[in-house]
This record gives sequence, C-alpha cells and structure tokens, in this order.
Amino acid sequence: MSDFPISVVEPLVTIHPWSLESMGTGIIGLGGVTLISVTSAVYPTANLALFIPFVLTKPKTVLQLFSFTGGTKSGNIDMAIYSEDGTKLTSAANVAQGTINVLQVFDITDIQIGPGVFYLAVVLDNTTGTLRRGILTVNIMGASLGMAEMAAAYPLPATAVFAQITGNYIPLIGLSTRLVL
Repeated sequence: MSDFPISVVEPLVTIHPWSLESMGTGIIGLGGVTLISVTSAVYPTANLALFIPFVLTKPKTVLQLFSFTGGTKSGNIDMAIYSEDGTKLTSAANVAQGTINVLQVFDITDIQIGPGVFYLAVVLDNTTGTLRRGILTVNIMGASLGMAEMAAAYPLPATAVFAQITGNYIPLIGLSTRLVL
C-alpha cells in the first residue's frame, strides 16, 4: 500500500428537466415526454417565469446555467436558481438571447447549495424568441411534477411567488454542478 496522496477531481454533473435530480423519473413514469421529442418553439408568454424543480441530496457547487436557444432568437433571457421558499440564490442576469440552435451558457459566480429542494427558473421578455422544449401530453402533468410559474417576472425577482403551472412547455434548461468534497 502506498502513502502517495491521490487526488480526484469530481466530474461535472448536469441537471436538466429530464435528469434524475429533477423531473426525469416522473416524466418517464407518467409517459409524458422523452428527450427525443425536444423541438424549437416560441416562448409561451412574454415575461412568464417557468420554474423547474430539482433535488440535491448532497451539497454541490453550481458553476454555470444554460438554455438551448431554438430556431429564432429575440430579446432577452434571464435564468436563476431559487430556494424552496422562493428566495433567489443566484442569477445569470438578463442578457440577450444567444445564437440560434446553440446551447447558451451563462457563467455565474460559483455558489454552493444543498441539500434540499430548489427551482431552476427561466424567463424571456417576448414570445418571438424560441427555446428547445419538450411538451407534456397533459397540462396538469407539470403541476404533478412540481413545476410552477409566475406572471410578469422579467427580470426574475428577488423573491418568487410560485403559481400552479398552466401550460405544457418544458424548456431545455439546466445547470452544471460539482460535488462539494
């Protein structure tokens, strides 16, 4: 046995709506959406914030947020992470929507969160810009999976007031994390 120190760099873990930390098992269990059906679509309502729940069982450091721009870019986008009680923990700040059909990555100040329940939020200030998104087969599925929304939420507020989701739009958004050692 060697006394030589071994250092391991934890791999990045990406969390998105279809991941196990988020709604993935619920979507599969409900037969709602698969990643293969993700297409470009206009944002449902200008200034409508969509909140995707995710759960961390261990503390993680969040390094980046991302969204996947669809076939048309327009206006501005804002993304943030919220605690379960609606407090904004970090934000990408409102920026111009990125290049079409490309992942738009937002570098944020690294933040340690978890364990617990959190929400990843996204909002566009218009309905011309598109995101890649999945569609739930029945609108009520989003509410049963823990999704929420907030009207008139551009830019994303310091405190979110979660309302029951009314649509079936699941944006392809996410965050990159590293396990806290």
